Order: sequence, then structure tokens, then C-alpha cells
Amino acid sequence: MMKFILNFSKIEKLKTFNLIEKYMSFVFIKERVERIKTKYKYKRFNKKFGIPCIVHATTPRNIKLILKDGVLRKTSKRRKICDAPRCNPFEKLINLDDCVWFAVGFQYNIKNEPYGLIFSIDEVDDKFEVFHYNILSQVNKIIVRYWRDNDKEYLKKLMNESPKTKRIITYFLATEKTGWGSLRFWEISDIIFSFFESYPKKKEIMKNILDERKRGKIKSPIKKYLHNEYKKSRIETAEIVSYRNIKLDNPNLIGLFVKDREHFNRVKKELLTFIKKAKNIDKNKFLIFDGKRKYTIDEMSSNRKAKK
Repeated sequence: MMKFILNFSKIEKLKTFNLIEKYMSFVFIKERVERIKTKYKYKRFNKKFGIPCIVHATTPRNIKLILKDGVLRKTSKRRKICDAPRCNPFEKLINLDDCVWFAVGFQYNIKNEPYGLIFSIDEVDDKFEVFHYNILSQVNKIIVRYWRDNDKEYLKKLMNESPKTKRIITYFLATEKTGWGSLRFWEISDIIFSFFESYPKKKEIMKNILDERKRGKIKSPIKKYLHNEYKKSRIETAEIVSYRNIKLDNPNLIGLFVKDREHFNRVKKELLTFIKKAKNIDKNKFLIFDGKRKYTIDEMSSNRKAKK
């Protein structure tokens, strides 16, 4: 069992931060098991839906307001009508603080959000920017790696800021090659950002961040790349951002992810009102997906089994 968990080539690196005991602890076993579960659930969701797509995950309150508005708005505009997510401090740093975010498939619906607007990959055009990975997570990686290699004392100071900070950074350093540990950086991004802002040599790190932003951007052919990403279902998959508002009355809006039938019933009224007004969406082809199977709106409304 320990052979699976412990990579002895990293022992010296771990000694520097006195992390060996933590690395072998139950916490890391649990984290690794959770990542494996998430990976296979993500693959299963994508396989069950079977149509390469991009998904904008959202909350119960926001999905109602978005359907009523009929537009998926950029962050600054969305805050006027609903609870837009609080801006990650690094978004503004790399000019991604006013856009619409998408994932390839259902990554953010597995654990987090119970709703998702499903668009065909044909929606993606030159007004979109596609990154090979979670770009915000990558920014955190660059900062932590810089301090690990150039300023260990400053990294120790950051890790001692809180138990959660120490746990997440410890896990990242111990599992760096897998990329799994970096997926938790969003939980401590405010703390990392405050340390970054106070760091006297932050210009050096900023240069590395901007270089990585350029390297991480996918050029062309973007749609072919996204089709392949959907099939691979990587746990740290590509991220897509749109710099314009997106109208929902749009043939590329092909469905709605709902966590279960109860969540469908909560938005049924708003969805049917939107579909009735829409001129470019066929109600009979619009799909409702709950992670297990696809339904039409009528099938989901009447509790009938979906057709295979």
C-alpha cells in the first residue's frame, strides 16, 4: 500500500519542509482516493452524455435568473442580475476577470454545481480563448514553485499561515507530477495572492506567469482539440472563456444539466417559459441530463424513461 502512496525520489525535497510524516498520513490517502473517484465519475458523465460539449456550471438561484434574462452574461454584467461568483484575485492579474467561464464536459457539476448550461462545441469561435489546463491553478503552481526553489523561508511562512494552507501546499508538493494537489488551490487563492502582492520580487514571478499564460493558450484547430479533450476527460481539463455575452436563444444551446429530478422541477417553470419564447431551439431536441441518462423535457416532466 505504501509503495502506491510514497515516491522515494521526493524524500529529500520533503525533508526540507519536514513533510514526510504528513505525506504518509491518512489525509493524503483520502485525498488520492477522492481524486480517483472524481476522475472516473467525470469520465462516466461525459461518456453517458456522449455529445462533445462545453458546460457553464451554475447555482440554483442563478440558473433561474439566467433563464429569465435569456443571456449568459460576462461577470461584470451578471452581477447586476444575479450572484456572479466572487472574482478570484488572480483573474484580474491575468485579464480574465470579466468573461464567461466554461469547462469541457461536466467537470464542475460532479461535486460543485447542480446545474449546467450545455453548449455544442460549435459555439466556440474567435471570441473565445481556450487554455490547455486550469489557468488559475497554474498561476498558483508557478508562485509556489518559485518560492520552493528560490525562497524556502517565505514558502514556510505562507504554509504556516493556516492549517488549511499548510495541508493544501503540502499535498501539492507531495503529488506535484500528478497535478491533483493543485486543484485545491482555489480554496487558499486569497492567501497566496496576499503573500504574492507583498513579495519584493513579484515582478520576476509575474514574468513567469505571463509567459505561462501565452504557452497555455490553444491556437488552432480549437474545435478539434476540444473534441479530443472531451473524449480524454482529463481531470485537469481545458478551460474556455468567452469575452462576450452569449444569448441562450441559440441553436448551440443543446441542453441543461440537472443534478436530479428534484432539481429539474425547481427550474421547470423558468425553463419551459424560456423554451416557449425561444425561436432557435427545438423543445423536442433539447436535452436534460442528470449524469445517468439523457431525457427530453417531456420525458423528464412525465417521469417516463428516456429512450436509448
